[in-house]
Amino acid sequence: MSTISSAVGEINTAHSMAKSIGYVSTTAIGSAENLTNVLNYLSCSNLKLWGRIGHGYSGGLQLANHETLSSFPITIQNKGIIACSPGVFNQPFKSRVFGAGANWFIGGICLQSSSYLNCWADKALRQMDVCLALNLCTPLSCMIGCEGQDRIIPPPASVGPTPTPDNSSCKEYCGLQVPKGCWCDDLCDKYNDCCEDKQIQCGSG
Repeated sequence: MSTISSAVGEINTAHSMAKSIGYVSTTAIGSAENLTNVLNYLSCSNLKLWGRIGHGYSGGLQLANHETLSSFPITIQNKGIIACSPGVFNQPFKSRVFGAGANWFIGGICLQSSSYLNCWADKALRQMDVCLALNLCTPLSCMIGCEGQDRIIPPPASVGPTPTPDNSSCKEYCGLQVPKGCWCDDLCDKYNDCCEDKQIQCGSG
């Protein structure tokens, strides 16, 4: 990604958020975002999500060292991609992302700022559908798209399997999201998406 301070701040916040939940996370800033490193990250069999902020166009991504990622010589099966870069949700790059095997792809730009990224990360890293999280966190004026299947980021190994009951109670879900539903964590008041019994089951903290 670029070295623009706002972009660096957004990525570092999402990076810290992921680590606090239990994921293994790494960043590549400035010249570290080169084609060799990007392809190494994307080829990792355990990779769940690769995201970046920077320049892009309908044919690909312009990396921080001016190299271009326009196709995928490796498979990216069972991985999700988010690129906060103008134009990248369009063809032909979108077809190349899915042609390489990605489960889902988010691309585009929010002209006001990239601050929606941390709202999205907070929800998506807690196993909310990535497209639903995007819709909840971005204003209508953002030019962003989301497509794909299997749009739940697998939880980190330390968290264990994703709970299966589908209800609206925080019982046994404090600090987490009820599957495909409301939230029982400390940030749900801020985003106005708490389950009705969150305070009863989990308290206010």
